Amino acid sequence: MTDKRKKRRNERSDAATKPAGQAAPEKAAPTPDKPPELAHDDREIAARSISQYTALLLGATALVLAGTWLFTASLTKTEQTGHGSPAPMASGRSRTPPAPKLQPRPAEGLAQLRAEETKQLSSYAWIDRKRGVIQIPIDRAIDILAERGLPTRKMGPPADDPVSIPNDASLTPPQGGRP
Repeated sequence: MTDKRKKRRNERSDAATKPAGQAAPEKAAPTPDKPPELAHDDREIAARSISQYTALLLGATALVLAGTWLFTASLTKTEQTGHGSPAPMASGRSRTPPAPKLQPRPAEGLAQLRAEETKQLSSYAWIDRKRGVIQIPIDRAIDILAERGLPTRKMGPPADDPVSIPNDASLTPPQGGRP
């Protein structure tokens, strides 16, 4: 029961118990010095409706969660019965990923790579003996290129008339069916 209703009931019971000649004391009117008495008004709040809505929302959430769980469980069962054994490629593979291929001493590996590259760039070697292709040091190749220049293609003689000049026949549209 609300406070306001309790006050009204108390006022009625006080009026009924007092003698007929006495009036119930009136409330004092608010003055500028004293603010009006504030009372809580809960007529706009429907606690019952709010609790019913909350219960409905919780129930719907529980139903959705239960339905999702059942749906997931049924899919898992169907998949287990539908696939007897894994595919041949899947069974041959290891389940664990391969270990990373790390160099134990990367500085030494880099030095070895640089030594191999330097040897290849500064030495003579046969590439293809049958065709007479050899590998020469890069410094020697730069010197040869500087002496001889870059290779060029040999151009054949020019065509009889390399430039076509339009004439009257090429400027007029064709006669007949198509434009």
